[in-house]
Amino acid sequence: MRLGIDTGGTFTDFVFLGEGVGRVHKVASTPGNPLQAILQGVGELCPEGLDDTAVIHGTTVGTNAFLTRRGARVVLVTTQGFEDVLFIGRQTRRQLFDLAPSRPPELLPRERVVGVAERLRADGSVLASLTSEEIARVVKEVTALNPEAVAVCLLHSYVKAEHEEKLEKALGSLKVPVSLSSRVLPEFREFERTSATVVNAYLGPVLARYLENWRRELPDTPLFIQQSSGGFLPARLAAARSWISTRWARVGGPLPIGTGAELCGWAPKAPGPTPARCATAGGARSPSPTPNFTWVASCPTVFWGDACPSRSRPRTGP
Repeated sequence: MRLGIDTGGTFTDFVFLGEGVGRVHKVASTPGNPLQAILQGVGELCPEGLDDTAVIHGTTVGTNAFLTRRGARVVLVTTQGFEDVLFIGRQTRRQLFDLAPSRPPELLPRERVVGVAERLRADGSVLASLTSEEIARVVKEVTALNPEAVAVCLLHSYVKAEHEEKLEKALGSLKVPVSLSSRVLPEFREFERTSATVVNAYLGPVLARYLENWRRELPDTPLFIQQSSGGFLPARLAAARSWISTRWARVGGPLPIGTGAELCGWAPKAPGPTPARCATAGGARSPSPTPNFTWVASCPTVFWGDACPSRSRPRTGP
């Protein structure tokens, strides 16, 4: 049995699928504590409890923290000479020819970027070694900045992660989450990889606290978190991959709508997901794997209609 839970700003929606049973429910959201509305809805929809039921949950906790800049206090550790990559960005921007464009608040200020004297070549060979003295200096500087999370993004670490892993081990003494670009997004292009790693570190503690509260209230219920790719992850992995849950709402509705349209013969077969691409949200840009939606001509809401297109037409709405 499965229970789908979609937390929105106004309503929290529930869809329960059991053996020959399907039920839907809706309650008012509680933005200050999203879990409150979830517990209310679960109690009303499934008074018998959630035994043998897996929950697939789309949550805006990370998205809201990202947009309102209420994430963790992050320190970025990167190769010397590349400290400004995150702030320079790319040429693509909203006001390309504006001589005085306005910039949204950054996820972290330039003062919380620590350069590391090390360098790998594009093939992974070492150009400048990472010494134990340099590691000690970096740990000291990061500690002084009092971080709640650390993002580590070294040049060409997607080829060889050894230097990042050494720093992770040393930074473990701080007892805060450490995000490595070689795990978050092991691909070339420094701005995209740095952005994704910083966003992951920024949102990780927020999502981890939310999931901890969930485990405390529903400790025996298997929980999966909706991702921007259209799939979902076990909750125990979601906090470590928080960056790919920020845009789940963009796919959580259109995917079932498109699938229903395809099954009813109203749409061509849906193409598969596209590779990670850079998306803008709240002024910060980071790549995220999202499906191609050119085949969906509908809003992300409930899909209605009979299986036979000759008897009805697709309709969206509550």
